[in-house]
Parts: sequence; structure tokens; C-alpha cells
Amino acid sequence: MLLPADLCLLLQPWRSYSRALFPDFRQAYNPLLDAILLFFPWRLFAARSIRAGEIPLWNPDSFCGQPFLANNSSAVLYPLNALHYLVDPAKAYGYVAALHVFLAGAFTYLLLRLLGPRPAAALLGGITFMFCGFLTVWAEYQTPVAATIWLPLALYFWERHARGHGVRFALYAAAPLGLSLLGGHVQYSIYVLMAFAAYAAWRSGLRPTRWAVAAAVVAFGIALAAHQLLPTLELGRYNQRAGGNPLAGVLASALPLRHLVSFLVPGFFGHPVDYNYWGNIPKGLEYVEYCGYLGILPLLLVAPALWLRRDGHTRFFFALAVVALLMALGTPLYALFYYGVPGFTQLANPARILGVFSLAVACLGALGAEAVADLPRERRRTLALVLAGLLIAASAAVSLTYTRQMETILGLRLGSYVAGAVGLFLVTALVAAGAIVGGAARPRALWALPAIAAVDLFLFGMRFNPAQDPGMLYFETESLRLLRAQAGQERVLALRAEGSNFLNAMIPNCNLPVGLAEVQGGDAMYPRRYRQFAEFVESRQQGKPVKLGNALVFSSVDTPGVDFLNAAYVLSATPLTSPKLELVASPDLHVYRNRAARPRAFLVHRARVEPTARVLETLAAERFAMDQVAVLEAPPALPLAPAAGPESVRITEARNGRVRVAVEASANALLILADQYFPGWRATVDGREVPVQAANYILRAVAVPAGRHVVEFTYRPASFRLGLYLTLATLSLLTAAATTAAVRRR
Repeated sequence: MLLPADLCLLLQPWRSYSRALFPDFRQAYNPLLDAILLFFPWRLFAARSIRAGEIPLWNPDSFCGQPFLANNSSAVLYPLNALHYLVDPAKAYGYVAALHVFLAGAFTYLLLRLLGPRPAAALLGGITFMFCGFLTVWAEYQTPVAATIWLPLALYFWERHARGHGVRFALYAAAPLGLSLLGGHVQYSIYVLMAFAAYAAWRSGLRPTRWAVAAAVVAFGIALAAHQLLPTLELGRYNQRAGGNPLAGVLASALPLRHLVSFLVPGFFGHPVDYNYWGNIPKGLEYVEYCGYLGILPLLLVAPALWLRRDGHTRFFFALAVVALLMALGTPLYALFYYGVPGFTQLANPARILGVFSLAVACLGALGAEAVADLPRERRRTLALVLAGLLIAASAAVSLTYTRQMETILGLRLGSYVAGAVGLFLVTALVAAGAIVGGAARPRALWALPAIAAVDLFLFGMRFNPAQDPGMLYFETESLRLLRAQAGQERVLALRAEGSNFLNAMIPNCNLPVGLAEVQGGDAMYPRRYRQFAEFVESRQQGKPVKLGNALVFSSVDTPGVDFLNAAYVLSATPLTSPKLELVASPDLHVYRNRAARPRAFLVHRARVEPTARVLETLAAERFAMDQVAVLEAPPALPLAPAAGPESVRITEARNGRVRVAVEASANALLILADQYFPGWRATVDGREVPVQAANYILRAVAVPAGRHVVEFTYRPASFRLGLYLTLATLSLLTAAATTAAVRRR
């Protein structure tokens, strides 16, 4: 299956079985961590929910609960992800990746055929885009690919409209724009919208009516994804990254100028599969962030396209490629968009616009191939001289970069490795240049160009994506069986030994595939309050300021407040000595029962009301006695009274977006549910709606009167319902408009 499943063999508890079950395993083939720790667990969680007849608006098993669909990367409603809901999600992962690759090539071919190039030239463009470095290295992360591949289809529909084939084709362009927004990564979708808007504006000229149609198409595309975008925007207000990224920090992660050599020699900085990648060691950024390899042949054809063609499409794609590259490099041009385009301050690495750059160069390569095929005999010698000049310039650039980096290369003992990569570049460049000259002499020889491009891109990319044994993927172990049998609805806390490799634990999100609830988690868009709470209590535990990132982990079971998150079981690869812990078993992990853990639901009869900014300090002043006094930000709906007798609280139902609790209170009390508070949660007491409020900064609470009651919490965010209505209304409107236009045409 197309997943880095061997990474599981580095994690607990699976690493305990790696030698016995997989004796040939030595190291992960390609450590694509996010594929196995984020995207696959999310696809699996969504598939289980959909098959159970429930739209997964809420994930109860990470961060003591968090919005799920609102996280755009979950891509729950992206149509191609329906494959995960129909077949085994592990197998569907590869099917979706293959479908993305095919659609990227098909859409590009369709666009280029409309623009005029013959089949061989259009095929070159399609192959260049579908197998380009950008789509190859992001294939298993899926969301950047899903957001980018729809751009050529949107341009195709708009081009049909611009050529007078009817306004219905302009309306059709809204569909791929909406699909891009549903794909799972807003940053890449913003780049797609920008590229489409630029193309539509250029093709519309100075005609205000066309500009209005283009604006309407973009608006319709956004509205088609409203059921995803509105919850995402709501989460954006509350997530731990809210407030945007400073420009200096964004530009620090831009594509370094020296990395342009990897567009010619992709192995110049090593390769993650060979464990010798050294290009971004100072910044710690991944290989995938800067990969923009397109093959040598399309790059060589850019010059003939500009030289031999004087049409607007060639100029547009060249301008698009230049602007995208300048933005990726973090030049002052990026600052203009940063300050001038709403939402740009939320975007991260500028190099992620390389998807748009790749499509532009693929189209230029196809247009250049078409121009070469029509070249008169007397100009072929000039073409050969132009290509020779390009090869000399490219070789000089590679040599200069090698000279400047020689000390580092030799220090890493990569001299022969880089020399081999440079040699492959020279051979490929000579073959590509010869094929271009041959295509000019004999148009039938033009069919060799897509073949050469395919070979070049396959030599580059065929090793990158691991295909692994499905048996490695989150297989059953003794500790997992034990935990599922004993934990029930209670949560676990997976710890790692201080100073050990962070992989030496059941790290965040591993709990989702194996069916366990965690108090920790890993996500770029988890709610800000949970991060602030974790940093606050960890700073007190460690005696120094603590800052947490996308992966939120607690350092100890003794961290203040953790007991009130229902951390009933503690997992560790090494023995723990806290007096709160009782060893349950040590089959492959040390499994402890936390005797101090509070239930997931409990009653409190005292409350303090404090401003939001003082809640955490008040919790510390109360010594985190959350089961004795609740710190609220508004008065409770009922006056609280001391307990007057025996009481009981029992959770009778717990699903993704619903929790039902049977309560017997001896006096007016607050029912505290150790689940994360977030707007959109509603509650009823015996069927009567009551307000839900934040308790102790991160938990949910409702006031209940004395007596026996049934309290039901339901997650019903207005943002999703409003977005769904808007999407359905837009879909109905576009369908009616397209049908009417087709009937009138007939």
C-alpha cells in the first residue's frame, strides 16, 4: 500500500515487535511522518464515522475533543475521499493518489489541446505536470495535490467561455475551484484562486461584464465549498495559530536561491530515501517543501516558446511562472501580497506556490514543443545554437553552485553522490536537446519528447513514495488489547522518557487508528485555549516557560490539571515512579492505572467567576482542585448549593458529536464534562435547552437542578449548517443555470 507503514515500527508499542515480525527492517524507507501520523488517521476516523452514518463534525479522541470537519485538512467532504469510505482506507490511500496523478495529466492535456498544440506536445505538458516533483513528493500528504490539480480544469472551462462557447462554461469553472477548496489545504487553494483570477482577468481584457462574470465564478466556487469553509473560518478564529504569521518568519522559510540548482539536478542536496539530504538542515524544513523538479526537457523548451511564439498564452504562462517563482523565493513581491491580499498573513512557507509554477512551466514546455514542430528548415540551426547556449548556461550555474558548496559536500562525504547526480543531469540535458532538434527536423519525432520527459521524471521520482507491507500498519498488540478492554470511555496519556527520541512513544494521533481516546494530540489547527492551558500547567510542572507547537504533549502524569482531563491510563516505554500510578501490566508497554484521575463527568457545587484573562491564575490559586470549585467566566444559570446527600453521574452514551449523561444531584450543581469546550455545543436537561459554558478554561459545564436528570450534549455548529445551506443553494442555482443554457443552445 502507498503509505510509509514502516514508520509504525519506530513507534511504541509496535517497535517491540519489529525484529520478531519484520526481521529485515532496519530503518524507515522514507520518513514521511505526517502521512502516517496525521492524514491516514484522519481518513480512517472519517471513514469509520461515515460508515456509522455520522458526519464527523467532532473528534472526541484527541485533545479531549476538538472540531474535526472544521479542520480543512480532514477533507471529509472532498468527493475523491469517498473512496476511503467505500473500501479499506489503507488501500484507498493509494487509489486516491493514483487518481490525482491521472486527473492532473488529463486536465492539463485537455487545456493544452484547446490552446492549439498537437497531441504529442499536449501530452508532453500533461506528463510534465502529472509527474512533476511537486505532485510526486506531496502525493502521500494528498491535500496539497488535491488543492492544486483542479487549476488546469478551471482554466479550460474559462478558456471555452472566453472563446465564445457560452456562459455556461464560465459557470462550470466554479466546480473545480470549489473542489480545490474542499481538497484540504487552504494555502494551496488560495494560490489556485489567484492564478485563475489572473487568467480570467487577462482573458477578459477591459470588458466589465467579463470581469463581473469572473468575480461571480470565484464567488460561486467559494460558495460550493461553504459547508467546509465556514466551519474552517470559525475554527480559524479560535485555533492555536490565530493572529497570523509575521512576514519575517514567513520569508525565512522561502525557497533559498541556491536551491534553484535542484530544479536542474534534483539530487544535488541528497535525497531523504538515502538519508543524506542536507539542503535545509539550518531551518529544519523538509525535502518536500522545496521540491520543484520538472525535468530538463520542459525547461529547455521555455526559450523556444518565448522566441518562436508571440501569442498571449505564452506570455501569460511565462509571467505566471516568473511571479510564482519570485514569490517562492521570498522576494519583495511576496510582501505586496502579504499586506495586500486578505488572509495572506495566515499562510506559511512561500515555496508552496511551486504547484502553480509547475503548471505554468508544463504549459510553456508544450507550447515550445508545438513551436519547434513548425520551425522552418532555415531556423533549425539557430534553434540548435539557442539550446547549446542554454546547456552551457545551465552547466555553468551548476558548476558555480557546486564550487560554492564544495566544502560542505566534501565534509559530508557526498562528493561522488553529487557528482553522479550532476553527470545524470548532463546526459539527460544532451538527450533532451537532441530530441528537441530532432523534433524540429521531423514532426513525427515530436512523440519522443513526452517519452523522454516521462523517463526523466520517473528516474527522479520513482524511489520517493514508499509502498509498504500492510501488516506493518498499526497492527494489534497485547497492550492495545488490554487497554481497549479496560479503558472503555476513559482516556489515556502516552508519555516518553525525558531525553529519548520523540518517536519512542505512542505519539499523538496514533490513538485514532487503534481506537483509544487521548488527552494529547497533534494538529496545526487545534483550539488555542487548549494550548494555552497546556503551556500554563507545563510551565508550573517544569519550573520554566514552556511553549508548545502542533504536537501537544505533557511531560508527566504529575503535571497539574492532567488528572481532571480523565487521563485514567498512562503508557510509557520506560518504568514510571509516580505514587499516583498502579502498574497494570507490561506486555510491550508499561501500562499504568492513574488512581488520581477524575471521571470524565462529575458534579461541582462551588464556582468562582473570573474574567477570561484570570481563569488560569485562579486555577493555580485554587491548587487545581477542579472537582471542588469550578472557575467560570460567567455566572451559572442556577444558584449552586452544597451537596446534601449521595450523588451519581454516569455517561450512558458517547459518540463523536453527542454525549448523554444520567445525573442524580442532591442539590443544584454544575455538571462538568471533561471534554473540550468549543462554540457549537448545545445541551439539554430533560429535553429543555440550557446554556453550555466554559469551565476551568477548557472544559464544558451546564447547571443542573437537584434530582434525577438526563443531560445531553450535542455538537451542532451553526457554521456548518449555514455553509451546507449555502452550498446546496449554490449547487441548485448553477445546475439550473447550466441546464437552461444547454436547453436554449439545443
